[in-house]
Amino acid sequence: MKIFLISHGIYPQRGGVELHVYRIAEGLRALGHEPCAIVQSGVPSDSMSNGLRVVRGATLATVKRLLISEHPDVLHAHGARSIFVARCLIAANEAGIHTAFTPHCFYPAQDFAGKIKRLAFDKTVGRAAMKASDSIIALTENDRHDAVMLGAEAARMAIIPNSITLPQALPETYVCAWQEKYGLGKFLLSVGRLDRVKRGDFLVRALAELPRDMSLVFIGPDAGCRDEWQKLAAEIGLSHNVHFLGEVSDDDLKAAYQACSALVLASKYEGLPTVILEAMALGAPVVASATGGTRCLIKDRENGFLFTYDNPTEFVAAAKAALHPSSSLIAERASKMVVAEYSWEANIPKICRLYEMRAEVGEGAAYVVAQ
Repeated sequence: MKIFLISHGIYPQRGGVELHVYRIAEGLRALGHEPCAIVQSGVPSDSMSNGLRVVRGATLATVKRLLISEHPDVLHAHGARSIFVARCLIAANEAGIHTAFTPHCFYPAQDFAGKIKRLAFDKTVGRAAMKASDSIIALTENDRHDAVMLGAEAARMAIIPNSITLPQALPETYVCAWQEKYGLGKFLLSVGRLDRVKRGDFLVRALAELPRDMSLVFIGPDAGCRDEWQKLAAEIGLSHNVHFLGEVSDDDLKAAYQACSALVLASKYEGLPTVILEAMALGAPVVASATGGTRCLIKDRENGFLFTYDNPTEFVAAAKAALHPSSSLIAERASKMVVAEYSWEANIPKICRLYEMRAEVGEGAAYVVAQ
C-alpha cells in the first residue's frame, strides 16, 4: 500500500508525535509498504531521509496536488486541533481516499482564551475532520472517550497504544562515564520540553523534601521556563542539585534512563508519553501525576507510582517509594509490560489491519484491532 502520513513534523525534530510518525513509517517500510511523510514544518522540499520519502514545508495545496497525482491507498493524519491536519483529512475524504486519524491527545486549555479557541475549533473544523476520518485511532481509553465526546463515532474508533522501538541497554561503562561527565550521583530525571505545563517548578520545590544527596536532572529543549526554574532552585538553596542538560543524543538519553533513580513527570496533562515507555523499557521506576492517559498506562504500586496532580505530599511519598530497593520488582514488571504491549513490533501490524478494513470498519472490527 501507498500511505501518506500527515503531521506537523517528523523525527529528528523532537516531540512525541514526530517520533511516533517516524516509527510508523519505519514499521510500514519493514512490512513492504510505501509510506510518504508529508509535514508542515521545515524548508519546502521532497527528498529521502534514511530511505523514507519526506515532503517538508507542505501546505494544503501540496497535499491536494499529491492526492491527485499519486492517489495513495491511505492518508493517515496525526495531531489534534491542527487546521492543516484537519483540512488534509477533509481533502482526502473528498478525493475518495481512505482516511485514518490519530489525534494523540486533546490537551485542555490553560486559560479562558484558550478554552474559547478550542471550543470554536472542536465545534467546526475539528468535528468535520472527525466525520472525514474512516478510522480513528486512540492511544488510550481516555483519548477514545475524549474523541467520542468531541464528535467521533464510536464505531470508527480503535485503541492502538503509542509504542516504542525497544531500546538496547547500553554497557555499564558508557553509563558510568556519562554520569561522571556531568558529576551526577543519585538523581531524579525529567524528560521533555521545559514548558509550564510540565511543572518543573513543582519538581524543584518537591526536591527540597527528599534526601539532600538527591539531584534533579532536566533533559529537553527550553520552552521558556529554564531561567525561571533555575532561579527558583537558587532561591531555595538547591542550585547544585538541579541540572539542565538541554537536548542530548539518543545514547545519552538512554544512559540517563539507566542511571536515574526514577523518571518523574508532574504534568498537568499527558497523552501516552513515549518517555515513560522508554524509561520503563530500560528498567527505571516511574513516578507520574495521575492525569490523562498516564492513568491508563500506570497502575499505582504495580508497574509505577502515581500521585495526585500538584500534591507535593503525595509526590514525595511516591518518590520515596520509588527510591526503595523493593521498587526494582515494580520496574521489572513495567519493563515486561512494555515489551508485550507497547512495542512497534506488536502494534504496526494492527495499524495495517485497520488500513485494510477501509471504510467498512465497524464496532466489532475495531475491537479486534484493539486487542
